[in-house]
Amino acid sequence: VAKTCEEMGQKTCNGSCIAKTACCNCSSSQKCVSGSCVAKTCADAGGPACPAGYACQAGTCIAQSCEAQGKRTCNGSCIAASQCCTDTDCSANQKCAGKSCVAKTCADGGYQTSCVPGQQAIRIPYAGLTCYSCRQCNNNISGIVTSAVECRKVGGFCRNSLCQVTEITIGNCQGNLVCCARCL
Repeated sequence: VAKTCEEMGQKTCNGSCIAKTACCNCSSSQKCVSGSCVAKTCADAGGPACPAGYACQAGTCIAQSCEAQGKRTCNGSCIAASQCCTDTDCSANQKCAGKSCVAKTCADGGYQTSCVPGQQAIRIPYAGLTCYSCRQCNNNISGIVTSAVECRKVGGFCRNSLCQVTEITIGNCQGNLVCCARCL
């Protein structure tokens, strides 16, 4: 009488006897370990590959640092080493926008490229550009009931000693002026 595979210290696989440490019918995504089919790991030939940004260590996919991937860290994420994260990554006349260094504009400094008529234009060099700080001119004196108004640069006195004189300092396009209002 023929002995069974088990009686011979083996196991049965598809009607044949195989060693107890051998595996029967493992799939391509499995490997044989001590007679059992187990899933392949990233360390096994033909095993699953680790996703981008991960490395296989001891059969497990472990996240790599940005630097280990040849990238750099930006706000907790990895970006290409050539990309910018903040304005400090760019030259003095540039800013970081969409991970690229681009030229600054006058508006980035709170300035304008030109002023509208009626505004005083103060030229401001900014980021290699000619920009302007625009100030509204105020050349009229309103709200003062006077018989006459005389304006002059700051530094003298009102000259009319015969009637009450009020001094009002205003700012206009020529600088600060003192206006002598002779009241009615």
